Amino acid sequence: MTRLKGYAAQTGQSLQEYLLELITREARQPTPTVTAERTQRYARPLRKEQASQ
Repeated sequence: MTRLKGYAAQTGQSLQEYLLELITREARQPTPTVTAERTQRYARPLRKEQASQ
């Protein structure tokens, strides 16, 4: 807890503000499953000669 308070102080935030920012930033990150689904959706299909290599 002391380390978190130090990090918050370095950024000029209260501990509550700092923790809220960390949680919000983490919540905005896509999960590995979502990332994999997006990759599959937007990946270009390989041409046949590339796929056989």
